[in-house]
Amino acid sequence: DHSAAFTSAGSQAWKMAAMKVDPDWLEDQDSRNKASCTVCHMVLQVPTAGCPEGHALCRECFVTELALRKRCPTCRHPTDASRLQRCRPLEDFIGDLRMRCKHGKEAEEEGVGEDG
Repeated sequence: DHSAAFTSAGSQAWKMAAMKVDPDWLEDQDSRNKASCTVCHMVLQVPTAGCPEGHALCRECFVTELALRKRCPTCRHPTDASRLQRCRPLEDFIGDLRMRCKHGKEAEEEGVGEDG
């Protein structure tokens, strides 16, 4: 039974956590790609879009990139901080994802969560 090795990421505490989450902890491979920031390569924190193409990054990553370049780091389209918008549907999608429990049997077998 794999359900014991996974925990729901949808709790309010997880959504509000200030820590970055490695996409390898997500259960579904397709979700890992959709939920990852192209700048920090972690699960999106406060998913934010700010270019005409709708590319989403972590809010912090987008603000940092715009301070340096004034362009979307994904498509290079010119943009600025006034265009940033929180992506609530993507945030809800991420909040509903299932994560592996670092104490689960599968994590131990794969070496997930082991330090260096």
